Amino acid sequence: MCHRDIKPENFTIEQRADDSVEVKLGCFELSMVQSGTVKCKSSCGTIPFAPPEVVLAGSGGYDGMAADMWSLGILLVEISCGLRRVEDRILEVSGKDPTNRSDKECLLRPSAKTAKRMIVAFMQADFIERLFERAVPEAEELQPWLLPLVANLAQVYASKRLTADGLEDFLP
Repeated sequence: MCHRDIKPENFTIEQRADDSVEVKLGCFELSMVQSGTVKCKSSCGTIPFAPPEVVLAGSGGYDGMAADMWSLGILLVEISCGLRRVEDRILEVSGKDPTNRSDKECLLRPSAKTAKRMIVAFMQADFIERLFERAVPEAEELQPWLLPLVANLAQVYASKRLTADGLEDFLP
């Protein structure tokens, strides 16, 4: 099953009496069962959590599982570096002002132009590293393994993206 809308707002976090934490992914309205070579056709999700191929869904469909892996990578950046960090960096790379409301609103509209901005930004050799320049202090010690993990999840080409089976190789 692919979720197709992984983002911070769709998680609940509960601290239990024994001090353990339970994290649950919810909001499965856009999810679908994907098997074999079946492709997802509809554009859905939220920018920047939706990868470029989802924004460009009219181009023959996309792999929903690979799209979820992209979303996981962006989610990890937001947890480590703060909300809207990816959006701000995409705008900076595009020559736009991240503090300008109309520039932000333009980026959040799914379109071919938005997908192009995302592709151009993520294709830059140091884009992922620059996302982590302003990591929250608690996440700094995680960077040696988190940065390569995100770099393998947030691949522009879905065929090069890390799969769920490969996640274990990156965890400490």
